[in-house]
Amino acid sequence: LGKNTMLPLVLVLFFVGSFSASSLDPPRRLRLEYMDSPLGVDVAVPRFGWTLFSSNRSVAQNSYRIVVSQGSSQVWDSGRVHSSQTSQVFYGGGGGNAKALEPETDYEWSVQWWDSAGNGPSAAATSSFSTGVGTWSNAQFVSGPKGSNEGGGQFRTQFDLSADKPVTRATIYLVGLGYYKLYIDGNKIGDHELGPFTTFKQRVLYSTHDVTSSFTTMDTKHCVGVMLGRGWFAQDSVHVGKPQMLFKLVLEFKGGNSKTVVSDTTNWKVAEGPIAKNGIYWGEVYDMAQANPGWATYGYDDSNWMPPVTTAFQPKHISSHAVIPPIKVHRTYSPVDMWETDPGVYVFDFGQNMAGITSLYLPDGLNTVAGQNITLLHAELIFGPHGKIQHHFKNTKELAVLVMDGSGQGITYTPYFTYMGYRYVQITGYPGVPDYDTLTAHFVHTSMEEIGDISFSDPMLDQVQHATRFAALSNNQNIPTDCPQRERRGWLGDAQLSCETNIHNFDAAAAYTYFVQTIEDAQNKEGQVPDCTPWYGHGHEPADPAWGAAFTFIPYWMWQNYNDSTVIKKHYGHLKLHMESLINETDPKHRNLLYFSLYGDWCPPPPHGCDQKSAIVSSFMYYTELRHMNLFARMLNKPKDAARWKALADEVETNFNKQFYDPNTHEYADGMLNSKQTAQAMALEGGFAAAAKVEPEILTALVGDVGAHHGHTSSGIVGIKYSLPALAKRGLIAEALQMIQVRSYPSYVYMVANGATTLWESWQGTRYHAYSSRNHIMFGSQSAWQYQYLAGIQLPPGKLAWEGITFSPGVVYDSGSHQCVNLTGVSASMMTIVGQVSASWECGGNSCPTGTNLAATPQGGMFGNCEGEEDKKKGGANLQYSVTIPVGSVADVLVPLLGFKSADVKVMEGGKTVWQNGKYVSGDAGLKGAVALSNAILFHNVGSGTYQFQMFG
Repeated sequence: LGKNTMLPLVLVLFFVGSFSASSLDPPRRLRLEYMDSPLGVDVAVPRFGWTLFSSNRSVAQNSYRIVVSQGSSQVWDSGRVHSSQTSQVFYGGGGGNAKALEPETDYEWSVQWWDSAGNGPSAAATSSFSTGVGTWSNAQFVSGPKGSNEGGGQFRTQFDLSADKPVTRATIYLVGLGYYKLYIDGNKIGDHELGPFTTFKQRVLYSTHDVTSSFTTMDTKHCVGVMLGRGWFAQDSVHVGKPQMLFKLVLEFKGGNSKTVVSDTTNWKVAEGPIAKNGIYWGEVYDMAQANPGWATYGYDDSNWMPPVTTAFQPKHISSHAVIPPIKVHRTYSPVDMWETDPGVYVFDFGQNMAGITSLYLPDGLNTVAGQNITLLHAELIFGPHGKIQHHFKNTKELAVLVMDGSGQGITYTPYFTYMGYRYVQITGYPGVPDYDTLTAHFVHTSMEEIGDISFSDPMLDQVQHATRFAALSNNQNIPTDCPQRERRGWLGDAQLSCETNIHNFDAAAAYTYFVQTIEDAQNKEGQVPDCTPWYGHGHEPADPAWGAAFTFIPYWMWQNYNDSTVIKKHYGHLKLHMESLINETDPKHRNLLYFSLYGDWCPPPPHGCDQKSAIVSSFMYYTELRHMNLFARMLNKPKDAARWKALADEVETNFNKQFYDPNTHEYADGMLNSKQTAQAMALEGGFAAAAKVEPEILTALVGDVGAHHGHTSSGIVGIKYSLPALAKRGLIAEALQMIQVRSYPSYVYMVANGATTLWESWQGTRYHAYSSRNHIMFGSQSAWQYQYLAGIQLPPGKLAWEGITFSPGVVYDSGSHQCVNLTGVSASMMTIVGQVSASWECGGNSCPTGTNLAATPQGGMFGNCEGEEDKKKGGANLQYSVTIPVGSVADVLVPLLGFKSADVKVMEGGKTVWQNGKYVSGDAGLKGAVALSNAILFHNVGSGTYQFQMFG
């Protein structure tokens, strides 16, 4: 009887436990060093991260457990770690005895979690990673023999595994300088394009390829082929050496034996190959007659090929590419239009400016002539509607040339080792009349997941956001660049000014982790950093202070958004050297402020040129970097350093006001900077005006100058980044928005109204010469501002990595009519490091919340139509506002009053009244209380979940 009665009890307990576990969704978006299942990680103690989701409200992680295994062997079990941390979790941290990770090894890891209500554990989510190369064995850097193709060539080796047992694991580690394509048995391996740009003598990167599937077929005879292109390594203005490679293939067999194939001069052969010419700026020539069909297959006759030669190249570091996002094709475009400009000359319009490559398709049977060229010329512009192509850069050719072999055999040719910045392609030499299938454009950029977007009731602002995102993506080519056609360089000013925009729109953590390393790699012995990294004489050394500031600004924003202190700890010594170099640049004749300036507030609207040297801009950057360094030193428990940085910052603050503030005009000026808006904005945003107790006067001066320019900006790329928040933080959203939204020149909307699909290099579309780019990101700071001050998604002071959020929508309204002006709605969403954060607001609408199922009626307004006679008579909600708060986060949510008094409004959330008669009404899950402010109702400490507020006046 006892056994019979206990069995149901055990089953009940089992199902209760199972229900508790399954009530929590497994973690999602598992990452190691910010990457999804990376191969070849060379970080000795990597960091883990995951994201949590829940349909319930006020959910937080109480604890987690990580297990790392190698095959059937467990190498680390953290045990249950009581922590809310879901990112920056170090291997071996929190608990358990972790074994050191072995090189060239595959690992699996899993994570599960418990919530603060005692539910859990969740089901485990799993992911994997592998570690990087242990040693390079006898691998050598090899290139083609002297006098061979300077453009790269084809390298091959073959081997027979018939005497070996079945392959269980096969991994290739490959440094391809400058660019490479990898083949096994004639099949292309990997989907990356192009490759990294580094300070090559300091650091090169190797890629890791899991090629096990290529060796587990019935075939035992195999061939490995590598094509090399010049890339940056052999580009004329860089030219570290000839294209070359370092290669290692590790084959592991059943039973435990292994075999290694490495790059050397005895087992490899090299030939010229079909790529007669290639270059970053020039383009590429592909000769069909030299294609060597079957060259990467076993048994190919390579008797006329030559052995490669070793090179003297010895970089200081050979690091893994595993934790750096590769460049890939991410979108493909067909032409939207084509026309003939001259006999046999055709222009194709792809409708979108981009960084990319173009595929040329020739069907079988065309009447081709051996040696005849088909030439593709790429450009951003044309001369008028259906006009000729306008390639307006002297230093680039942007050509792709296919030299036909006369066989009439069809081919699809896509350039291997170059990319272009273009919207239009001109084709000449085509044997016949091309059609819309002849050309296809491929958008290439760093593989940063698109995790955020924002949309507006004004479709012109949607176009501005589109142009900003596409300029940002076009200018992420392993490193952040300025433009994809003329320079293609890692200008630090462009990088730091667009950093927050990239963080809001893309998963940029891994890319910026690497970019900060490139800045350090380019730093000279005096601690100075150059304008461009990698540094090969392009720009200036030392950098303009607004450009060099990237070295501390980017780690600061990574700390803010990702709670990443590792990047600060790793580079602190070099950041300190950088600051010492700035201190040496200060001018004792000008109160030890920083008067050194090269570009300043670069490219304001004419009549002034792009050069806008400014002591205000330089000193602002110097001061902000000192404040960053004080924070970093306190974070790293370096009190002496922290005290020094603070003392220097305090001195700059005092002297800034003494030097630049004019009590007669009540304005800041330095006698150099032409933009009054920039000067006042930096005084406000730097806290200088507040310290001098003149903030009202300076705000008046800023607003007055905006008015004097009829609502337009007078700033360049630095000033616009600070003018917008300087106004918005002080309640002047309308004035800031107008500088973006105004249709006339200069403004962001002016660009898209005049055909821009990416942001321009200047407000007017030309600079001080005809070679201005139409695809630049340097003006792109406004997108982050729109998330922060129009959608109202803000990180409050003292909060990191979105563990706390302030939702403060930038609703512009007429207080008399209580109607919204300029914009009637904004919707934004971001996948942050802790989860989804979103905010949407809409003015007016016909939604009535009383007793309705919002999810069941999506057709009306933002939240749907509903019944409720009392509210229907009032014309529906004056404002509808939806926010999503991720698991583990809390938020303050401000619901604007649109000019109504707090005692006269009703606020509802999810069909329940939460504010009425001037008081908070309790009872809604996730809400803890509310207070009335002068212009909004503040719901404070709101727990995780999605909330739908409606305000009735």
